Amino acid sequence: MISGELLSYIDNKNQPTCYNYWTVDNPTNDYPRHQFGASVTDAQKESLRYVDGSFFKIKNITLGYTLPNSVLQKMKMSKLRVYATIQNPFIWSKSDVLDKMDPENNASDKFPLYKTIVFGINASF
Repeated sequence: MISGELLSYIDNKNQPTCYNYWTVDNPTNDYPRHQFGASVTDAQKESLRYVDGSFFKIKNITLGYTLPNSVLQKMKMSKLRVYATIQNPFIWSKSDVLDKMDPENNASDKFPLYKTIVFGINASF
């Protein structure tokens, strides 16, 4: 179980659209039906912040290829390597409430998990 501060953000004025609230057309159990004008108690907010924090995450993938010497000699090079790296490409969490959040920081960050892609070439002549 994790306790995510962002998961319990709920009030009567600002209703986040990313939350999967219960409605007649959407009978999920992620978040209770919100009622405008009704006060939300601290106990109700606190209970929403606890979710199953089980997850599987791939943090970094790097793929590279170094050209063979027979090709490099024709190009008059001593080394040529092409590579690509991606950070945070995949995260699967048991709770769909954690969608696009990082369970490693208890879903307390106010921003989604960033993905970074880098392409590069290492060349020597």
